[in-house]
Amino acid sequence: MIGEHSRVAAEQLRRLHRGPRPLLLVNVWDVASALVIERADFPAIATSSSAIATSLGYPDGEVISATEMLDVVGRIASRLQVPLTADMEAGYGGTPEAVSQLAARLIEVGAVGLNLEDGTDPDGRLVDPEAAVTRIEAVREAAASLGVPLVRSSLLSLRFRSTFSPARAPRRLASWRSSAWRGSAWAAVPSARRSPRWSGSQRSCAMPARTTASSAL
Repeated sequence: MIGEHSRVAAEQLRRLHRGPRPLLLVNVWDVASALVIERADFPAIATSSSAIATSLGYPDGEVISATEMLDVVGRIASRLQVPLTADMEAGYGGTPEAVSQLAARLIEVGAVGLNLEDGTDPDGRLVDPEAAVTRIEAVREAAASLGVPLVRSSLLSLRFRSTFSPARAPRRLASWRSSAWRGSAWAAVPSARRSPRWSGSQRSCAMPARTTASSAL
């Protein structure tokens, strides 16, 4: 049920992103892993869509249904005292209406953050930049209608797809710089292991940025 707790948790998560030090979000996939991280005194937690799918016997890439994914996210959220942000892949639907409904359902199960990819799985196609902007606007409006300042993070997949073409990069990065695209609170650029890609993408998007990290760093 949506209430004051969700609004407060979303605002807390937003403040953590804006703190003087980078926010480290450890990925979890079930209640047990989430409780381990919470008890290690991390101030917020993130789910991994890939890890959740794998734990239930599915390959990555929206093969698991949105309902199953939300069920896991909801069970995790119900046991935590810290804010939870969820990786919901490419939104489980190509239309703004579908993504809007997903965002509303995500808030209803207790998550206060959303990571949304700019690809359409499982075929790996990238969402048209204008369509991506519309999807982000739909998420923002859904969250606003519920009174929860959902922390939105938009994942830039372009440079990490097998079909990447440098000629396509300027148009997609330009969409990030549009005021509508900045309806996302942060841009997420996967993998900080290759620092030129990371730093170049971060400078290009003209907004706060997040990345993934590994032991290779």
